[in-house]
Amino acid sequence: MKTTYIFKLVGVMAGFMILTGAMAFASDYYKVDPVHSAIVFRIQHLSVSDAFGRINDPSGFFTIDETDSGNNSVEISVSSKDVDTASEKRDKHLRSPDFFNIEEHPTIMFKSRKFERQDRMRTELPAI
Repeated sequence: MKTTYIFKLVGVMAGFMILTGAMAFASDYYKVDPVHSAIVFRIQHLSVSDAFGRINDPSGFFTIDETDSGNNSVEISVSSKDVDTASEKRDKHLRSPDFFNIEEHPTIMFKSRKFERQDRMRTELPAI
């Protein structure tokens, strides 16, 4: 009796692994390349001028499923101490408790809830 139960359990587990393996092939998984990637941002100052900054060395991944956009996901993280706006005074302020508070929050993480494919081509950047 125990032997039959073990074989059934192994059979169910093998079937589950085969099914989940097949589902994994339905999605494409991509790892972020930190050498060729950066987080770029814009800070608007008094609605008059913009300052741009970047955070290097992001890590994470994204998954794209062409058949079911509900399986799409993105997860990116960066070190909050690596913020760089080409102004040491501004960078120090951004790292302070007024903004990123790097002592309490050493990592900035983004996890998507959802993203979908759009069939139109974007020709200009969106307003922020």
